[in-house]
Order: sequence, then C-alpha cells, then structure tokens
Amino acid sequence: MQVVARGERRSRAGSSAWPDPRSPSPALDRAVAAGPKPSERLYGEPGVFDREPRRSTVIGAVPLSAIGLADLTLERTDPRLLIRGAAAAGFGKVGLSLASATDRALDHPILGEPATERAVRVALAETGTAVLDVEAFVLGPATRIETVRPAFELAASLGARFVLTLGDRPRRDGRAAEPEPKVELLARMAEIAAPLGLSVGVEAMPFRDVPTWREALALADATGAPNVGVILDLLHFFRGGGRPEDIAAIPPGRLLYAQLADSFGAPLPMAELPHEARHARAPLGRGVVPIHAILDGLPEGLPLAVECPVAADAGLPAEARALKVAGWTTALFAARARRPSRAG
Repeated sequence: MQVVARGERRSRAGSSAWPDPRSPSPALDRAVAAGPKPSERLYGEPGVFDREPRRSTVIGAVPLSAIGLADLTLERTDPRLLIRGAAAAGFGKVGLSLASATDRALDHPILGEPATERAVRVALAETGTAVLDVEAFVLGPATRIETVRPAFELAASLGARFVLTLGDRPRRDGRAAEPEPKVELLARMAEIAAPLGLSVGVEAMPFRDVPTWREALALADATGAPNVGVILDLLHFFRGGGRPEDIAAIPPGRLLYAQLADSFGAPLPMAELPHEARHARAPLGRGVVPIHAILDGLPEGLPLAVECPVAADAGLPAEARALKVAGWTTALFAARARRPSRAG
C-alpha cells in the first residue's frame, strides 16, 4: 500500500480545486479490472458471491439484523429506499444522512422536509428498522452550532444512537489545522447531544484534516466529554496506515462503532482517495483490508455497520444492492466462524 504523504496533497490534487469524488479514477479502474472475479475461490468456497443471500441470516454468532447498512453503501439513495432495501436484505439498522460533508447539497434531504421525514418514519416503523447513526457533520468553521441542534433533535426522535463527524478539507497551504477550534466545536456538539441520548463520533479520513485514528482519538479525549469517541471506518483506517494491533490503543469507552469496508489496495494519490471512499470500494471480504484481524481486536459487542459502495453495482436498484451487500457480509462472517479458535 502506498499513501501519499500529507505534505504532498497540494501537488497531487492541484493548487486550486478540491478533487471531485465522483471523478473517474484510472488507478482504481486498473485495480478493479485486475481484482478477483466472483467465480474465483474465496475462503475455500467457489462462487460464494454469486449466491443470493437469505433474507434472515445469522452470520457466525452475529445476526445480520444486528448490523447496520450505511447510507453511502447505496450511494446516498432515497432514504425510504435505503430503509426498505436494508430490511429486505436482512439488515436491522441503517445510517441516515442529515447533513452534507461536501459543497454539494444532499440529493434526498430529510431535515426540513416534513413529507420526507414522515415517509422515513413510516418506513422505519413498517420494517422494524432502527437508525444506528446520522451523518455527516464537518468539524470546520463553516459548521454553525445553531444548525446542529435541530439535526440532532431529529436524529434522536428517529432513534439514532450516534452522530458522525469528520474533519474539514485540508488547508491549501499544506499547514496542519489548529486543533483548538475543532475541540471546542466537538465539545459543543457533545453538550447538545448528551441530553438527547446521542454519542458523537469522529471518523478519521486520510484526505481530510483529521487524517488518522490517532488525531480522532486526541480530539475526543480533549473534549473531556464522556459521549464523544472514535468511529473506525476500516477503509480509512487501512489507507491511513492503521494496523490491527493499533486498536488496542483505543480505550473501549472511546470506540463507538466500526464500519466494515474493503479496498482493492491499489496505490493511490491523495487526490483519488475520496473517489475510492465514496464510489469504488471493494466488495466486503474481496479486498486487501485485514478485516478478520481488525475484528479480532474490536471490543465484544461493538456496533457494526457495512459501508462499501461498489462502482460496478452503481446502476442496480437499492434492494438489489442491499441484497448483494448482505451476501458479502454473510460470506465474511461465515468464513470467520469457520476459523480455528483463537482461545489460549
């Protein structure tokens, strides 16, 4: 794996434009073309990804209904389709987008759209689906605390447990962001979230100014708030140079939940990492991220979600994509259950 050093961002990405994550990535295209095919053997089982997933599945000792399906996995589709597709595939939880982390407005806003909000509530109730988290709130100067409160109140009323925050765009001059304003904003968010029963998580991303889990943990610790912690996205953890043994350094009380993800592992310049993250991850279990080793290090019972938008599936209906993701997740945990015991 090669990740461009943080000081090289500007020369790779250009001096004036933040890379469009929807732009094609030649390096990723080559990696996908060279990657394993569905008919190739995986975990000793041929063709496991060609199978239709069952709609009610126990994956090892973990019921699929205990796992969430992240909004990004279905490319920010209509939240009603996300909820119903996730439920049809067997997932019991979803993540919902209440704020945009980019300059582009949400295609399917819920906050401030009473008709959509009512439809979301109906879909949740009819399917018995829970909301794991809401996203994505940027820890940057453009985020106004007065806009956070109504979003958090909506999240709580929908039954969400977590709020996802992330770093801002890196400075164009290459200088590191000052942590103090982020700590203050994060602490204010935690103060609003606490009486609503919400915890606020920081997700590190190599291409933003909270690039690794270490910076995310430092921010959480600096707030002094008990309801602030780290969200571990396995793709970003991997691309940021994280190793499975690093997880032991995160206090269990600070690790809120993990997003299962995979990567084809092609060396990418920093400017192309957003495209991979938002559109071109590897199907879960078919890439190079050491998922099993990372899972071994996670606290028992830690909430899990799957976040794996796959470029080849972009044209599929929401339910069909959710069913494929359920199949990958089932195969991954079935393989995990067959591994020799690590006891002793």
